[in-house]
Amino acid sequence: MRRHHAGVVLTLVGTLALTASMAGPQVAASSGKPVVVRMWNGATGPGATALTYMVNWFNRTHKDVFIKNRFITQSDQLLAKLSTALKVNAEPTILLGDTPTDGPELMKSGKLLHLNGTIPAIDKEVYPAYVKAATYRGVQFAVPYEGGDYALYYNKAEFKAAGIKHPPTTWAQVIQDGKKLTDPAKNRYGIYVPFGHTEWTVWTWEGMLWAEGGHFLNKSKTAVAFDSPQGIAALTLWHNLLYKYKVAPLTSFATPANSDGEQAFASGLVAMLIDGSWDLTTFKSAHIDYGVTYFPAIKEYATNTGEGVIDVFNTSGPQVHGAIEFIDWLMTPAHLAKWFSMIPGSMPIEPAVLKDPVYVKSEAPYANVFNAEQKYAHARPTLVSYPQISAVLGKEIDLVLHNDISPAKALAVAAKQANAILKANHE
Repeated sequence: MRRHHAGVVLTLVGTLALTASMAGPQVAASSGKPVVVRMWNGATGPGATALTYMVNWFNRTHKDVFIKNRFITQSDQLLAKLSTALKVNAEPTILLGDTPTDGPELMKSGKLLHLNGTIPAIDKEVYPAYVKAATYRGVQFAVPYEGGDYALYYNKAEFKAAGIKHPPTTWAQVIQDGKKLTDPAKNRYGIYVPFGHTEWTVWTWEGMLWAEGGHFLNKSKTAVAFDSPQGIAALTLWHNLLYKYKVAPLTSFATPANSDGEQAFASGLVAMLIDGSWDLTTFKSAHIDYGVTYFPAIKEYATNTGEGVIDVFNTSGPQVHGAIEFIDWLMTPAHLAKWFSMIPGSMPIEPAVLKDPVYVKSEAPYANVFNAEQKYAHARPTLVSYPQISAVLGKEIDLVLHNDISPAKALAVAAKQANAILKANHE
């Protein structure tokens, strides 16, 4: 991307217009001390280590701005923390997370900056789908910096021992393979089903819905459509893995820091796991002989897009200028390449980074599977109601996974609440 551009224009939602020049105005406080810019993040594992490295690098080489970086909570729970902070004017200037679906809700605060034109080259050099996901009603509310999806990990040693020659390509095959891989007496199971009512559970189940040929919303976005025969079939499949075929453990491995169940796969408890590219080296470190294949099809292949985005809040003029100076520096292709080279399985969304020798040298095995799978990816709806709808849907899905309610009843309850939310929010 082109950097160090002058005349960067930031428009605060509703009222504020700010102009910052990367070559001109000084952002340091009148005391001569650097402006302290608070940044919240949801990074964990290698991502946290890499982000700390980049922030320290910036702070060492910039005298006018100091980024005070702080982990708050896992990314899919950042909205709750931030919403509370916004009410008492305790929000950070920068939020680095991976849930662009939070953007429309955050815009209601009046404190989230419009970023249209802030990085002039972004629409040309970043994959358009990611810019679109970070745009609401014509307003780009965040800077996308990383892509993501999920696929199916499988334990090669366990597959070989069970006489399974190839990884499954469909969920019907997952069931058949799961039966061969399951031995409750040895505490071994075929696959982990993602318990919990966080966005992770909803995000992965949406892949099931789309793979079944279903839809999340109707065409006019005035009502949900997940309480359909396709939705019921998709949720029933997960329920059957647990209770009919008994090829998945009934234990939840969700934690405050991670809800994808990686511990179940790393420990050998399960032979298959739905997970993202960020855990490619996690399992290598656990000495698991694993492979990765596409998220299995039902009627078609499908997965869900996720993306890392950066939001900027109007805490003060100098802090906003400092935030843009940092983001502008961070988003330079060479810096992105260095950043992502330290995060195994990362998925850059700028083509130049994919070709950078620093990144190419570090690219993890099977990262190509996640990149190639993008052609089957759908995206969550970008609208104010989505986080609330996800919360009620996640609660009902979790009840199904605990065998407390039927899939049809759960989706009917979630749909009724979701449609009320859509009506209340006028979208």
